[in-house]
Amino acid sequence: MNHQPAHQTALIPIRKLPQRPVLESVDAIELTLVAFLRITVAALMAIWTVAPTHAAPSQTETDSNDALVPALIEITTKLATQRYPDAQIEATALPLPPMLAQGKTCDEYTLSVPDNWHPSRIPVRVRCQGTHPWSFFTGVKLSISIEAATTNHLLARGATIGKQDVSLKWITLTHHNQDLLHDLEAIVGQKAYRTLRPGKAMTSRDLVQPYAVSKGERVTIQARIGSAQITTTGTALSNGHIGDQISVRNETSARVIKPWISAKGTVTTRPIET
Repeated sequence: MNHQPAHQTALIPIRKLPQRPVLESVDAIELTLVAFLRITVAALMAIWTVAPTHAAPSQTETDSNDALVPALIEITTKLATQRYPDAQIEATALPLPPMLAQGKTCDEYTLSVPDNWHPSRIPVRVRCQGTHPWSFFTGVKLSISIEAATTNHLLARGATIGKQDVSLKWITLTHHNQDLLHDLEAIVGQKAYRTLRPGKAMTSRDLVQPYAVSKGERVTIQARIGSAQITTTGTALSNGHIGDQISVRNETSARVIKPWISAKGTVTTRPIET
């Protein structure tokens, strides 16, 4: 028998087969396919039986996930209201992690918030307790607006602020303006620490308390000797606020003394009790 080279194609003579063997071949093929399908189905059934399955979440777990976002909104809104009682507050929960959308559930969540949160966003740690505890971090975006003192017009540095200079306007808080002032009565009478543009939301850093006693000002000196109180006048040689110790020249004796400022324009020879 001659062997063909490996790279050549062998030519097989075609002959017509008898009719019955052909029918037998078809029947054999059909039986083979049926057997193959049965084996395949049996194998798939075995795979499905052995493969791990994930139980559908219980109704309690599903309800817990559904209630998570409202709980985040509620707890952060309460915290914001406690810090800013008269504020207008809008809260929006940040997207939750994909694992919750993929079916990860929990019977009961525990939420924790740090004390030093900023008014624009509150971070929240969500914990799931149980045999295999897990947790993740999310947060709530806040928009907090309060009525704050703003300047009605340009105020020069050192200007004493009057009632006509400031008014209340709604201002949205940010990380940089958390200490806005809102008590107009407390602001009136103070001085501008720097030049303030019109519409400037004021903070304590923009103001300076006026001196209770200014250098060169004539002051009342109060001194107590035993049960007697002596009052005289003098000239302040330095500036100061209430409680400060300053230099004053006694007009009667021309001596320089070091009394304490007890009130506007008044000093006393005894320390001020605080």
